Amino acid sequence: MAVFRGWFQGNGILAPSAFSQISEAIVKLGVGLTLAAILMRYGIAWAVFGAMTGVTLSELVTFVMLYIMYRQKNPRLNLSLDFKNSRQNYKEITRLTIPMTLGNIILPIVQMIDSFLVVNILSRAVPGPSAVASYGLLTGPVNSLINLPVVIGLSLGVAVIPQITKNKEERDISAIKQKSDTAFKLSLVIGVPFAFTYFALSEGIIKLLYPAFTAAQIAETSMLLRISCFSVIAMSAQQIYTSILQGLGSIYKPVKNMAIGAGIKIILNIALMPVIGIAGVAAASVACFTATAVLNIIQVRSLIGKSANLLKNSGVILLSGVIMGAAIFAIGYFTTGWALPFVTAVVGAALYLAMLLAFRVFSRDELAGLPLGGKLVAITDKIFTRG
Repeated sequence: MAVFRGWFQGNGILAPSAFSQISEAIVKLGVGLTLAAILMRYGIAWAVFGAMTGVTLSELVTFVMLYIMYRQKNPRLNLSLDFKNSRQNYKEITRLTIPMTLGNIILPIVQMIDSFLVVNILSRAVPGPSAVASYGLLTGPVNSLINLPVVIGLSLGVAVIPQITKNKEERDISAIKQKSDTAFKLSLVIGVPFAFTYFALSEGIIKLLYPAFTAAQIAETSMLLRISCFSVIAMSAQQIYTSILQGLGSIYKPVKNMAIGAGIKIILNIALMPVIGIAGVAAASVACFTATAVLNIIQVRSLIGKSANLLKNSGVILLSGVIMGAAIFAIGYFTTGWALPFVTAVVGAALYLAMLLAFRVFSRDELAGLPLGGKLVAITDKIFTRG
């Protein structure tokens, strides 16, 4: 399944991967919940078995779907192994996959170390169960919210790698800069409103999504979300520039940068937890991803040079996020209950989009390439173009 997705993405064909991910999620959820509900009468173990069966079937359905889409325009796969004649290919694949794999496992290893450090250090100041509960709030509700927009940034990164690799082979630096800038701006445009919404409405979001939480749990989770929300911006930038470095052939640099960021996180965990408790873990994560992102950006600039107007546009996007966050924070004082998320979503999105269009964050060509791009160009020309 991963091979087919990689083949489509490597050839710049992104629709099959997108459709397969959607179908995978639908089958996983639908079949898993249905089987779990049917088998619940036989006990918890059988219900879990049903849910896991849904996962397995979703992978199988996705594989078949990708294979059919591949065969529509491609010859039958040659599954015979010729190690002697393909030795160079295997070496090249190994050379590329090892550093990428190392980069992907660094963070899980650090998170495993985190779990030991947090419980042992926090338990000295608070009872053991309370330390575990606090860490559970961070890794559960908070990280789930943080990862939601970050996944979109990861998808952008995967999409940009083949294009940058192609431009690198063509020695087209201007095209590399243009694609890199557009991908980074898109990741910021998506991540910034999430970050400032989390900061402005953290308590309301937690109350809405987790109504069973106690007042103390809501207060602690809201505090952690306010700190961790800045990870959305840092992680989005880190993932985009990791993909750019990989597309440029610098596959070991992101690994080294991630290792440096992980080291910073561990040191800050040890230093901050005795002082500010679980908040220190959240702050250390922000520092980790910020440091990694900055290192990645510096190394990309050393390879392709500075990008015109990127710093200015990034500042405008952040300013738009601050203004949007202030607006929805003010709305939160006058709106409560079920209406709050809908009112803030409509007002915040409209204000944020208007500012992006007014400040011309994206060029006409970039806007035209986005979903509903033609309408966005028309709106910009009609409202914000001075005659």
